[in-house]
Amino acid sequence: MILSSPQDPEAWSYAVEFADELRKCAISGGFAPAGHLGTSYWSSNVKFGVWVRFSKNPNWDVSETNRKRMAISLIKALKDAEVKIAGLSTREDASGFIDIYIGPRFPPHSEESASASENKRP
Repeated sequence: MILSSPQDPEAWSYAVEFADELRKCAISGGFAPAGHLGTSYWSSNVKFGVWVRFSKNPNWDVSETNRKRMAISLIKALKDAEVKIAGLSTREDASGFIDIYIGPRFPPHSEESASASENKRP
């Protein structure tokens, strides 16, 4: 499941493109269509960028440890495809087995601050 919010048109547009490409990949690989797009409205806890999230819900047939391993493998595959991943998270109420959450970009002043602090020498 790909999750985003139409509250940010750029993030939503990227999520739509991401879901379309993921669906094409699944079909071309002989799998059932994947990459369904879901709406996740933002609260005061907006996560910026692309996050991979796995469910902590115990009702899945796969252990939480293995779900985490699968999420980490997905992160590696996305990074190999040059998708910048902001992080890995988990939630009790995650929508799917593993979700890809697409949030807005960092505000420009945050990106500038992060770049400046990365360039400082100890």
